[in-house]
Amino acid sequence: MDNELIKVPLYTEMEEVTDFEMYIYGTKDAEEQKQDFFGKALKRYANDIGVNATELAKLTGISKSAVNYYFNGERQVGFNTLIELCLALRLHPLRTEYLFELTHFELRRSDPRYYVIKEYLSGCAYKKKFNLHNYQMRLPKYNFLVSDEREKVTDFEMYIYGTKNAKEQKYNFLGKALKCYADDNGVSMSKLARLTEVSKVAVNYYFSGERQVGFNMLIALCLALRLHPLRTEYIFELTHFELRKSDPRYYIIKEYLSGCAYEEKFNLHACQMGLKELNLELLISDREGGV
Repeated sequence: MDNELIKVPLYTEMEEVTDFEMYIYGTKDAEEQKQDFFGKALKRYANDIGVNATELAKLTGISKSAVNYYFNGERQVGFNTLIELCLALRLHPLRTEYLFELTHFELRRSDPRYYVIKEYLSGCAYKKKFNLHNYQMRLPKYNFLVSDEREKVTDFEMYIYGTKNAKEQKYNFLGKALKCYADDNGVSMSKLARLTEVSKVAVNYYFSGERQVGFNMLIALCLALRLHPLRTEYIFELTHFELRKSDPRYYIIKEYLSGCAYEEKFNLHACQMGLKELNLELLISDREGGV
């Protein structure tokens, strides 16, 4: 069987997810979730898209026996193999995050491959070009295409921090980074105000650092600017905010923040509507100053 004949669908080609707990854990039973393990989850995700052990072996170049060992929990998966499995199955970022939690692995910024790995793990569920083969080819070059509509990024440090100077990076702040990202995307202050439905004065305050951005407003800005997950991650670091699983909006917000840079449908308005259908809200105010 040729690898090209093994169909691995994109997330956007599959049936819309309505229950994220079932989508990630495979059960709503808390005790069963506690008993879950990497191989069981991996097999569940493969089965969801009709990929068996033989096909997964062909997609990754791993032996079929090794794949079965992983499925059965008889062999511990390595960090690099974990990444390759996630890419081969085009796992949604929420599922990838869960597999990393189960294996206790962490992708660290000190890893020189960090930005390349992050880019491909973020994009593989949304764009065909973010596949395992391209990842392996691109890895030594340390560059990637952010999306079909944007330029090739060859310097991750500049792309995220706007400078290669360590001292300037240290003194960066949310408003400065937001303005840089807005300018990169050709979004003016007035347009950003319209997109988020707050006043132009408020946006100016955010840019200048004269007003603290609240949690909901931060999410709205990231979605309105369609920020790449690497930039969203940095924005959250600058504000010290954290999207917690205890937040009932967690899965919806995570889905939209993961996909907004890749697909038109993952926009701010659609996120608000999706939350509203679940009797949840993303309230945005000019004067929002906290969670």
